[in-house]
Amino acid sequence: MRWKTLLLPPLFLGLGAAVAVYLTLTRPEARPQPPAERVWAVDAITLAPADITPRLEAYGTVVAAREAALQTSVSGRVVNLDSQFREGAEVEAGQPLLDIDPFQYRTAVAEQKALLREHRARLRRLAAELAGERALLAQARDYLDLQQRDLTRTENLQARELASERTREAAALAVNNARQALLERQRNSERLEAQQAEQQAVVERLVVGLERAERDLRDTTLHAPFAGYLQDVAVALGQRLTPQHTVARLIARDELDVEFSLADHQFARLLAAVDGDPRALRGRPLTVAWQVGEQVFSFDARLARVAPRIRTDSGSITLYGQFEDHAGILRPGAFVTVAVAERLYREVVALPDGAVSAGGEVWLIGPETKRLRA
Repeated sequence: MRWKTLLLPPLFLGLGAAVAVYLTLTRPEARPQPPAERVWAVDAITLAPADITPRLEAYGTVVAAREAALQTSVSGRVVNLDSQFREGAEVEAGQPLLDIDPFQYRTAVAEQKALLREHRARLRRLAAELAGERALLAQARDYLDLQQRDLTRTENLQARELASERTREAAALAVNNARQALLERQRNSERLEAQQAEQQAVVERLVVGLERAERDLRDTTLHAPFAGYLQDVAVALGQRLTPQHTVARLIARDELDVEFSLADHQFARLLAAVDGDPRALRGRPLTVAWQVGEQVFSFDARLARVAPRIRTDSGSITLYGQFEDHAGILRPGAFVTVAVAERLYREVVALPDGAVSAGGEVWLIGPETKRLRA
């Protein structure tokens, strides 16, 4: 058994070596695989040069370009209210809104007319008296000339001793009487002229008084000065009003503006579009968008003016645009988005914001290799 102990270890070693050689000879050959290329999904656009006008976007508010406080000019009790004189109602220019009791104003007009007729009759009477007095004055002048010639003739006869002293004295007395009569007529004419001037002034004052009374009568009816929407209506039938009593406010319907603000750097870009001339900004096209629920209304407008002061709290500049046509949809207070055109750039390419990296790089896709390159 000793020989078995000596033979078994070499036998097992040989068998293991044979198995190792077999496994080495029959193992599969390892072939290296090429690395897989990473693929990204990207959105690509085709670059095409074109004339492009960028737009600045800002938020704004619709404001009334014209607003008036409706006030009464006369006092009295409200006797009639128009059916449209209500909060938010739309009224037309010249539409009567309310009536104040016109009785006392009609009476005042009638009294002024009666006084005017009376004083105009007095003026005509004075004119007739003055015309008669002027005719008598002309006769007095002719009579004085006649007496003056008679005196001259009498003096000539006396010089030739053909007339007595008594005759000459009588002729001289006649001349003196004629001269006194002429002076009296002149004084009467001047007095009548003064009375006529005073009466003319009275008539003119009465004409003014009549115009005032007629205006007060017209003012008993309050009319809408322009087409618009009523706000803050505060009047009731039978209420007694006093002059300058505000009964409502009227917002112009067809004169709405959009007010929006730009930061200083945005305003600088807008000025660059007009070569730095602020006056050239007037008339620049605007696009105003108003979102109501899921619906968006778009309106065309024109830049009308720039506010006279810069806001000290933010340094922003306020601008105003005028709507070309808002179809009666807009109302003051609407929150809108405003887009204003900058300068025109010719033969340029517009890129999305996400296509430009923080370092100003743009990735392009090669037309042949279909691979990205910076």
